[in-house]
Amino acid sequence: MKRSLPFVAAAVFAACTNSASVPAKAPSAKVDAEETGSTVVARVGGQDITLAEVDGPILADIRGKQQEIYELRSASLRNVIRERLLEREAARRGVEPRQLFEEEVVSKVGQPSDEEVRAFYDQRKDQPGIPPFEEAAPFIRHVLTRQKTEEATEAFFVQLEKGAGVEIFLEPVRVQVEAAGPSKGPESAPVTIVAFSDFECPYCYRVNATLDQILQTYEGKVRLVFRDFPLNFHPNAQKAAEAGHCAHEQGKFWEMHDKMFANQRQLDVASLKGYAKEIGLDEKAFAECLDNGKKAAVVQENLFAGQQLGVRGTPAFFVNGRMVSGAQPFSEFARIIDEELGRSAKASP
Repeated sequence: MKRSLPFVAAAVFAACTNSASVPAKAPSAKVDAEETGSTVVARVGGQDITLAEVDGPILADIRGKQQEIYELRSASLRNVIRERLLEREAARRGVEPRQLFEEEVVSKVGQPSDEEVRAFYDQRKDQPGIPPFEEAAPFIRHVLTRQKTEEATEAFFVQLEKGAGVEIFLEPVRVQVEAAGPSKGPESAPVTIVAFSDFECPYCYRVNATLDQILQTYEGKVRLVFRDFPLNFHPNAQKAAEAGHCAHEQGKFWEMHDKMFANQRQLDVASLKGYAKEIGLDEKAFAECLDNGKKAAVVQENLFAGQQLGVRGTPAFFVNGRMVSGAQPFSEFARIIDEELGRSAKASP
């Protein structure tokens, strides 16, 4: 069967990325031997050079490549599985696979309504470079139709997978990520999501609704931890990140988090102090914290940690150490969370 069906094409999800690398603190050459190995790869004057020493300075790049390879394999594996499922179901019904897909997915995807198109536009009309509605409407209809097709495709294959005996043995890439920062959800949750985010990144704002949906759907099973990753081309991102930590000192990180994301185009210091007043913080203590750069080091530590983990843009997530890049839809997070919950259940006595 030709790989030309809509579900085979890879979807691209947006993220804010640096045009140039942010200067990072060099990782120590002494990396945990269990992670990089203590294999001797050279000797100088009888003194061993281990793989750990070689990998130390380039560990972030190694992790990034490993993740890229896994994501490519995982996406390809999912397509192969879906092709097999489609072929099996088509054979059972006595039709061609493409005909089955057209009947069960394509024909059932309706055109977006005028109200949906207008709502999509209104949510983004204040962003720079957005054209007039009449000009944008055809493109919006195309985007919404594609989204509906992807959702219908996902639902169709989820149904096919039930009772089909699908077992996946491809091991995901996992890294050790410190879950340090403001959080939501119980510390004992079997799934921890560590988010690296930038308050000026529009894609970080968009994914917040997905994160809220995750916490509601998996209440008590997922913990969300926020860490900073201010990008160098966002002039107010550093101070906004510091403001979050200053608010966290007074127990109102998430209130400040929501306020800043709702006002991404007004994150100058004066505006940040205004938001502190609006959410009921001690204004003097907040201003002193922000003006003195009290939390600058914490923000930079988060940035460096993200860089060493292979983060190159925002938003970036680690679900039990499994990297998820960009503003992915709920279905993609749900797939990984369900896998992790199943793994946790199997590990329980």
